[in-house]
Amino acid sequence: MPKQTYDKVLDLVFDAVEKRGYTEGYTNEELVVRQAVKAVEELSELLSALEVQGGGSRINEARFNVMRGKLMEAAQWARELFDDKASCKSIKIAGRDDFARELCDVLIPCHVAQAILDVGQAEVLGKARGDIGRGVR
Repeated sequence: MPKQTYDKVLDLVFDAVEKRGYTEGYTNEELVVRQAVKAVEELSELLSALEVQGGGSRINEARFNVMRGKLMEAAQWARELFDDKASCKSIKIAGRDDFARELCDVLIPCHVAQAILDVGQAEVLGKARGDIGRGVR
């Protein structure tokens, strides 16, 4: 996908999140912190869509289930942080470049899964726009 098209989709997704009401009253840094926290909740939900079906190492299957359980616990904390408007205001980005590199590391596996499952940018934008009506939780 051409960079210009991809960047436009990013802008439109941000616009949808803004219309939903999630950006109001926050600085850009506070929004980034909130989105990092929100990503923990979303990753937990992503792992909830996976199931162990056997055939592999029982030890690794058990580890997966424990990992998913711990992430679900962390997701509960993430929900509480995200929903408390003041909680993320005291958390700061330690270094923009380091954060950006780690953000890329998070996005790469997401983009690989997106490509394999053929989840297009229109689907991502459609989800963001569809959530506008739900407003702020």
